[in-house]
Amino acid sequence: MMAENFVTKRSFYLFYTAYGISCFGDRMWSFAVSLLMVLVGGLKLIGLYQLIDGLSSMIFSSFIGVFLDKNERNFGIQVVLAFNNLSVVISSISLYFCLAEKECNTLYFVLLFIALFFNAVSNIASGGEKLAFSKDWIVVLSEHSNGKFTLADSNSKMHIIDQAAAMLSPLIVGYMLTFQSYETITIILACWNLFSWIIEFILLKKLYNSVPHLKTREHSTSETEVPFMINTLKHDKEMNKKNNKKTLINMLRTYFEHPIFLSAFALALLYFTVLGSDGLGIGYAKTLGLPEVWIGYSRFMGSALGVGSALMYPIIQKCIGTRKTGFLGFVLQVSCLSFCIISIFLTGSPFDPIEFYETFNFSTWFYSIFSGKSFINMMGKLSSGNNDSIITSTETISLESNRFFNLPKNPLSVLTFLFGIISARFGLWLIDISITQLMQENVPEETRSTVFGVQLAICNAFSVFKDLMVLIFPDIRTFGFLIIISYLGVISAFICYSTFLMLHYFKKRNNSRTETKN
Repeated sequence: MMAENFVTKRSFYLFYTAYGISCFGDRMWSFAVSLLMVLVGGLKLIGLYQLIDGLSSMIFSSFIGVFLDKNERNFGIQVVLAFNNLSVVISSISLYFCLAEKECNTLYFVLLFIALFFNAVSNIASGGEKLAFSKDWIVVLSEHSNGKFTLADSNSKMHIIDQAAAMLSPLIVGYMLTFQSYETITIILACWNLFSWIIEFILLKKLYNSVPHLKTREHSTSETEVPFMINTLKHDKEMNKKNNKKTLINMLRTYFEHPIFLSAFALALLYFTVLGSDGLGIGYAKTLGLPEVWIGYSRFMGSALGVGSALMYPIIQKCIGTRKTGFLGFVLQVSCLSFCIISIFLTGSPFDPIEFYETFNFSTWFYSIFSGKSFINMMGKLSSGNNDSIITSTETISLESNRFFNLPKNPLSVLTFLFGIISARFGLWLIDISITQLMQENVPEETRSTVFGVQLAICNAFSVFKDLMVLIFPDIRTFGFLIIISYLGVISAFICYSTFLMLHYFKKRNNSRTETKN
């Protein structure tokens, strides 16, 4: 018989340290590579690289989840850790030589392709790493801590660590870029990933050996806490017994028939947006002339609100419950993102669909999407006479600087846009933690990575649709339409989650009436 309490504070310290190093490296790379892509090819290249990342994650995330379920936890996480860090190293080195290349030749595009390819591999592996950390390992540690560490508190701490990394990494990269070149940054990031890989490997190995429960997988025998899908879970268990092979159809069926499908789908819909602090948000601000340091400040403030949200989550969750906390998060997010809609019509906004329509030329538009030349406009490798990017003229106007704080000449629109994104982070993380906890509590351990893998794939599918929109409409004068569509996507997610709550309420009420009659 194993003792009940194998998980000590030391085990949690090892876990949080490894997770913190992982988050810090991923956040630094995510911020730096977004700026690098803007430098190389503007919003169009950002859309392309995020499209490649999204497509690859959409295709492989489910299989990564199955891989983690089928193998020992330590082996699974060490494999994705190695792929993540080594891919970043290769991508960094490729971008270094890409930036150093003086001519637009075959070698340049080969290097760019290698950088994009291994960045996609890194993104897939990073998703698998976070899947193991935040959806599996932390659940096992919390469940076997003898009640000392609740799942809500553990989730909150993980989000605090993630957001703290998101706060610090943009500032560090932004200040480094103030004094160092982009080429130097790529080398620093490559060295960091090699060093952090070794540290994470050691920490995870120690943690795995110190917690025997991580070496086994329990098969759930208790019913889910969500009352309106108990029969579905019983059916899932029967299907798992009949067919142990994790085919794509079975993985999708496990996900779509799960009790928390509607809430999980609502979270996935939030990926269909340009209103985030990812590469597109950074690229849009950079295109409008906002300096890297200011972009770093905005990321810092958004992450600070994320930390505040994670700190407040356990308190709010204890007062109103997990589901209502998610609802509150949606209300806050929809309200805050309305500022992004307002920013479209303020002074300094590049939104001008009338001019775009009047000057629209199909052949130019088509060529701008598929021409490789437009990927190097921002580096000045083509003369202005051969410039084929349809966003360049707007960029030139926007880059006029104001004497105050090195801001653009008309900063009201871009600052309002960033304010909406930043303020929405508080509600976003309430949503994320709430829905994640609902899934953690109601997904059986033997299918946990599979369900979360499919969830990640669907999230990336919506991200792909968003990136396709950016590629089809790369002109900054039409970016306002993307903002409006993104806002409608957030409202759709709100409606989806509200439907989940109503179904839960009505089913719970019917069950109460049935029990009263009996």
